[in-house]
Amino acid sequence: MTDSAKARAPILAAGGIVLREGSRPRIAIVRLRRDKSWVLPKGKLYPGEDALAAARREVVEETGFQRLSSRVPRFDVVSGRR
Repeated sequence: MTDSAKARAPILAAGGIVLREGSRPRIAIVRLRRDKSWVLPKGKLYPGEDALAAARREVVEETGFQRLSSRVPRFDVVSGRR
């Protein structure tokens, strides 16, 4: 792979929404160490890892929630480069 091809390779990431239902619904967010901002749990895929498996892994790693459901339909988001 050439240097220019490496520079253009997409960075694949996945995440999820952790929702507590009830009279006061809540969404889990995590705080980034580097800039102290609050975000939804997410992270980069391991080589060869499926996006849904990565999303589940990242949510468990970042929130500690083990009981996960896939009730929300899967969707993909593509964004521009930084």
